[in-house]
Amino acid sequence: MPRADISMSIDEIRAFLRDRADAVVGANSPEGTFAASVARFRFRDDVVRVRLRADDAVLEALRHDDRVCVAVEQFPSYREIQGVIVHGRPTVTPSPDPAVVEVQVDLGTDIVSFDFAKIPI
Repeated sequence: MPRADISMSIDEIRAFLRDRADAVVGANSPEGTFAASVARFRFRDDVVRVRLRADDAVLEALRHDDRVCVAVEQFPSYREIQGVIVHGRPTVTPSPDPAVVEVQVDLGTDIVSFDFAKIPI
């Protein structure tokens, strides 16, 4: 039996991201490991935005390798598990608070999504 397609449409992805507040953002570190942090998240105009402390290990990793991964999930129950993972090359901009920077990633085309409600019972 073929596997069910549980990916979200682009409209479903946009709706899901608009309602989220937290994400996990990660990047490849110079040591060959993966640096990741939980960050405040927002989505507007097809741009994923996360706020990180200026001394966050993810920012150091991005200086080494400018590819980033932003994962946004929910899992209140098995049938309600949903997630979107956006990969891309970010823009890093300072904020008015010097202790914080904003990492922005265009929604682009390198997106993984899943919605367990689409799994046939």
